[in-house]
Amino acid sequence: MKEDFISQREIYLSIGIDPYLCLVVSNKDVYDHLVSSIDESIRSFVKVVNFETATSLSNMIRNNASIRDELIKMCALKNPSADKLNTLGAILLGAWDSTDKRAISLKDLLDIGYSQNPHYIKGFSAKISGKLEGIFNSVDGLSYELEAGFLKWRFKNTDEGVLQYRIGSVEFEQWENDVFNAEIKTFEDLELFLAS
Repeated sequence: MKEDFISQREIYLSIGIDPYLCLVVSNKDVYDHLVSSIDESIRSFVKVVNFETATSLSNMIRNNASIRDELIKMCALKNPSADKLNTLGAILLGAWDSTDKRAISLKDLLDIGYSQNPHYIKGFSAKISGKLEGIFNSVDGLSYELEAGFLKWRFKNTDEGVLQYRIGSVEFEQWENDVFNAEIKTFEDLELFLAS
């Protein structure tokens, strides 16, 4: 095993990259053994990581702080509940599984994830059109904010939600067009669109 890591490092060094290599194992006993017996000659550039399997995705998310923390960072919602993290994890795994797993970009994976509904993946747009802004500002008692590429709204202290479409997505543009074509004067006029 030591020779494999040394060879892998030499390949990277030959192209100008000083790598840090990880050996991922799913068994805690194997992990403990490898950590205690790793050869001194590779210790500076090889790390052993314990990534335990689970009987379900929800168990993995619940029991693996690393996965849970990364999903929370990717989630468009603040303090997401377990069901939202499970949905996000399933979508990302499904996106990965739907590819040939070679030469797939992160953008391609996100596009697959974004095509699911709901997906809870952070968006990157932080702006809505002036026309939509004007409609929202004209509705008495309505407030809104843009968070992680999604539109969050609140009506007085009685109702609130997050629009399910990512700002800038085709679905958001269609939704926005539908709002523009309606006559919005009150929250009740807009509520039908916020519930979709």
